[in-house]
Amino acid sequence: MNSNDFPILFLTATIRAESYYFVGRPDFSTRENDYIKALNFYKKTGFPILLVDNSMCKSDKIISLMKDYEQFEYLTFQSLHSHLGKGHGEIEIMDYALLNSMLLKTTDLIFKISGRYIVRNIVDFISGFGGFEQQVYINFTRKLIWGDTRLFIMKKQFYQNYFKPTATKYLDEPNDINIERVFARSVHFYMYKGGEMGFWPCYPFYDAHDGSHDHVISFGFFKRIKYSLYFKFKNFSFRHRS
Repeated sequence: MNSNDFPILFLTATIRAESYYFVGRPDFSTRENDYIKALNFYKKTGFPILLVDNSMCKSDKIISLMKDYEQFEYLTFQSLHSHLGKGHGEIEIMDYALLNSMLLKTTDLIFKISGRYIVRNIVDFISGFGGFEQQVYINFTRKLIWGDTRLFIMKKQFYQNYFKPTATKYLDEPNDINIERVFARSVHFYMYKGGEMGFWPCYPFYDAHDGSHDHVISFGFFKRIKYSLYFKFKNFSFRHRS
């Protein structure tokens, strides 16, 4: 499989969440249904799908939904560090997947999506890359100190050499050094060493409930136009020589 043509949609999950301070949507059935809705959407794309859950939960509903989807892998394990924050849980999931997923062994690309998030324009988003040549793709925000982590797009080499070491050294969510800040720092360090980050081709139109505050995230017609125009201007500004 060529990762340039067929990215594996790597969905992270915590189906059975503990009642930690950062979990705003703890109900099991509600969370399970969120993941089912996302899987229902992504299976229509035809892309391979990897779901990795860190709460040791094998959902019968998910197994039934995906039983006839040939390129689907469902892994689960018990997190040891999620109590420290959602970022620690995400890193545990990525580490576990890299060690245990048969699908991920076929590619050098990590295309991670927070599992309860539906990206409505995912097919256009992926095709807009025209291949994944860069080591990392990031959407910088908040004066370049923050990287959107609802989508991680990076090569395994970048994860092992830059992202994971940066997270190990700096991730401290109780003190507001969260995974978004760590992601941005890892890319800054990579560029300091001579690397070049890649741009997203368009803005992902998310449809979900925010897991920390249970806010609805959705993109109606006018919001899509607004974010699309803003994102084009943002990318132009980064590339423009001035």
